[in-house]
Amino acid sequence: MPNAKRNKTRFIDLTMPLDENAPAYQNDLKVKIRQFSTIAKKGWNEKAITLSFHSGTHIDAPFHMIAKGKKLDQFPAEKFMGSAVVIDCRKTNSKNEIVSDLGKVRRGDIVLLCTGHSRKMHSIKYFDGNPVVGLQMAKELCKRGVKMAGIDSWTIDNSPYSAHKILMKKEILIAENLVNLEKICGKRIWCAILPLKIKDADGAPARAVCQIK
Repeated sequence: MPNAKRNKTRFIDLTMPLDENAPAYQNDLKVKIRQFSTIAKKGWNEKAITLSFHSGTHIDAPFHMIAKGKKLDQFPAEKFMGSAVVIDCRKTNSKNEIVSDLGKVRRGDIVLLCTGHSRKMHSIKYFDGNPVVGLQMAKELCKRGVKMAGIDSWTIDNSPYSAHKILMKKEILIAENLVNLEKICGKRIWCAILPLKIKDADGAPARAVCQIK
């Protein structure tokens, strides 16, 4: 009989809670939720939400920053899931660029960058001093043929968003506002980051989960 404890798998939610306290950058649209139906009045509960395509945990499509880039609904489902490696990125250089070894990265991987920055998600400091992917790391991710790069921060890099554009030109998706990466730092896992299928979208909110043994 198989050892149930040894073969037990578990799932970890990597998704930022989406509510009216979700972080929003500068003049970005803030999340608003309203109740427009209740059981008492209509017989059912129903709410409506107003948000940006880049609210909470989300995926950026190439079309977000590349005029003729591919839109999110044009990617097949398998682009959003698969083998993933979580890289410890809690060290940065003087430019606040992530300093990490990508030696464990394989072609076709989802690469998750664990910076620890998500701990500041409800602080104004979340949008200040965030670790970023430098040009060399962005080029190396392209060279290694990854299909997605994700980070536990609001962005992988700041204006003029050069790393974004390098990745997007190679149709590498970008997942931002992930959480709980510290729980799986350094591990190889199976991961799914599934965005809403919105027509012609430059990005979309997503549910991110991983499976580990």
